[in-house]
Amino acid sequence: MEIGQLIIRGRPKMLFPASLRAFYEAVRAGSIRAAGENLGIAPSSVSRQIQLLEHQMGAQLFDRSAAGVMPTFAGKMVAEYARAVLLDYDSLRADIHDLKGARRGFVRIAAVESTISERAVTAISAFRAKFDGVSFQLRMLPAPRVIEAVKLGEVDVGLTFCAPADTELRFLARFPEPIILAIAADHPMARLESVTIAELKSLPLAMPEPTFGVRQILDRASQAAGVTLTPALSTDSFDALRAFARQGAGGSLLPRLSIELDRTLGRLKSIVVDDAALTQTTADIIVLGSRRPSRLLKLFLDELQRVAQHD
Repeated sequence: MEIGQLIIRGRPKMLFPASLRAFYEAVRAGSIRAAGENLGIAPSSVSRQIQLLEHQMGAQLFDRSAAGVMPTFAGKMVAEYARAVLLDYDSLRADIHDLKGARRGFVRIAAVESTISERAVTAISAFRAKFDGVSFQLRMLPAPRVIEAVKLGEVDVGLTFCAPADTELRFLARFPEPIILAIAADHPMARLESVTIAELKSLPLAMPEPTFGVRQILDRASQAAGVTLTPALSTDSFDALRAFARQGAGGSLLPRLSIELDRTLGRLKSIVVDDAALTQTTADIIVLGSRRPSRLLKLFLDELQRVAQHD
């Protein structure tokens, strides 16, 4: 059952997920109208569900304005509860369908752009060979947004870069993924095995935009080294970063896995940047720690770990 309340002796005793889902989507979207669009229902239906929830909670859950809705202190408490309940409810429904032999499901993945995301596609293909009723959504996001999407319950699993320790997250795998200098194979610097951050200053560089986790790590490392790295190209496209390096006019700073194909084809050389902050970074598979995954999601996570850590 998706809609309404359980009525016992004339009084509402428990809300079913529709009210919690409408409320939580309004929290995430910041407006009733946007929540209705995301859920595929009328804004008036969203409002009614929220009013039911506020009535049962005995508290105002939103501050409403022309700009949208903002959860009150009580609303924030209910939002935390709603997130956990909805995720467990969806997992339970998936397990019930699995028990009935349907073996159908929908897995949402957020990933940073690199070979780790390509390996996610490999894991999806291998998994669907066994469970063709399971479909997937793969979103490419900067590392900080991958973490946020996992914590908000927007996705089931995140493949991110150098995620900080967080009590809300569970790390399924962490493996080395250094930030390197990518240089054209015929560039004069290609003979080098390593460079320092200071030596990068004289080289035209392409770097990810400041919203990317890679760039934030680079900026902190260069600041600690007393060096200012001003990129010749700042972009949100790893394809553009690789293309810049292949042109031979300069180099690009990005995770090693992201140039794996170019290295295999002999188009780019990977040069170590001799700084602990850049050589000790990791690629991570993360999930929300409080969530109970469905059986099919567990099986996919096993497949993903196997593929992602394969050399």
